[in-house]
Order: sequence, then C-alpha cells, then structure tokens
Amino acid sequence: MNTSPHVLYPDQVAPYQPANHTGTSNRRIISRDTVGARHLEVLIGTISKGHGAQRHAHPPLEQASYLLRGAGVSEVYGQEQHLSAGDWGFSPKGVFHSFTVTSEEPAQVLVVYAPPYQENPQAVVVHNPAYPQPEPRPPVKTAVAPVPVRWEGTEGARVETIVDTATEGAQHLAIHRVVAVAGARGRARQLENQERVLYVLEGAVEGQADQRAFEAGAGSLVFIPEGAVWQWRSGRAGSTFFVIDGFAANPLPI
Repeated sequence: MNTSPHVLYPDQVAPYQPANHTGTSNRRIISRDTVGARHLEVLIGTISKGHGAQRHAHPPLEQASYLLRGAGVSEVYGQEQHLSAGDWGFSPKGVFHSFTVTSEEPAQVLVVYAPPYQENPQAVVVHNPAYPQPEPRPPVKTAVAPVPVRWEGTEGARVETIVDTATEGAQHLAIHRVVAVAGARGRARQLENQERVLYVLEGAVEGQADQRAFEAGAGSLVFIPEGAVWQWRSGRAGSTFFVIDGFAANPLPI
C-alpha cells in the first residue's frame, strides 16, 4: 500500500458543490489545503446530463479541462466544440467559457487552474447579457518558445505537448502526455519556479520526490513541490500519464 504524502486519490478528499455550476460535484485533490500547492490546483468534477458550468471567465487564471468520461459541449470565444472522453480544452485568462454535459452517463472532468482558484469570488466573473464585458480575442499562435519540459536522455518514453506557450499562449501552465514502456525512467531533476502534478491514466509510475519514494496507480495524482528533486520510473506494464506544470505567478487576493 502506498503511504507517500505525494500521492493522492480522488476519494481521499470530500466533495463540494462549485459556484456557477449546476448538477456538479467536485473534489479538489491538489490544493493548498491538501499538499500546500501554491502555483496550481487540480480537481475532478462529476457532472450530470444537462448540467455544467454557466458562462463565466477567470480574469487572473488559466484553466485546462480533460474529459475522463462522458461527453459534452464546450463554448470558448463564442464557438461551440463537442467533446468526448479523451479530449482536452483550454480557457485563457479572462475568456468567457461554458460547458454542458450531453451524455446519458455523468461526465467526469479533470480540471486544472493556474494560479489556484479555490472558489475565490474575486477570481471569477459571471456573464451577464444585460451588461456584456469585453474579453480577449483568440490569440494568434506563433512559435513562441515554450517553457521547457526536459525529457532528453529518457529512452522508451513518447511525449506529446497538450498545452504550453506555443500551442495555446499559456503563461502559467504546461501540460504534456507521456507514454512510457515498462522500465522507462527519467533522470533526477530539481523543479525551479514551478510545481508539478502527474495524473496516471494507465499502468503505474514509481519514483522519488523530495527524498520520499512513491508508487502511483491509475487514477491517482502525484504532487512534486517547488524545489524538490524528483525522478520517475514506469511500472512493469508500462504507463501513460499527464505531466501538469504550474509556474510561479503573483498570488491572488484572499
């Protein structure tokens, strides 16, 4: 049984009903309260058919969402997108967005905020048709140098960029998907000016973080604090996991 303080499972935290949503139950797994996170927040939400998030924006926050189960319709920049399990969506700072579940089964969504949201009412603006507010235009995506995620020298691992500066114009967030064969491993690295979360989709990931060993199975999250030295190794059956990085930013008012 894993006893590492760096590994968490969703059922370890109590659910809550988020503001500006209907039919939604969230579990805030990576947060200041659970692991002392300061640069990002990761939660899992369960949403019933016909329910979801009303149109709103987070002026100081970036948000990325991954559909673990179910299907729904997302709206960003006034454009609808149909999402199904396995799809990511990204909402830049200050951009109004909404989400409604369309599948018969409840949808399950992995949600990332950077900097952390924590249901701070000063970090959200709800859309009011009677008083429309200006919002940013869609960015022109150029080859801006992304914040590096160093995987050089790692054999047996394929890395796909989901969100970074070049792909989405992200300033505080980077997300990568790693598919690793059995026994693949990464070199020891120290995190500087960032925090890192692994979400294990398939298989198992082992390693060390802050001089503590960890073993994380499918559905678990691993938190690597800023300044920690860490390294990883894929389990005996291989593994697929997301690497979610939150970068230092000015803290939100409390």
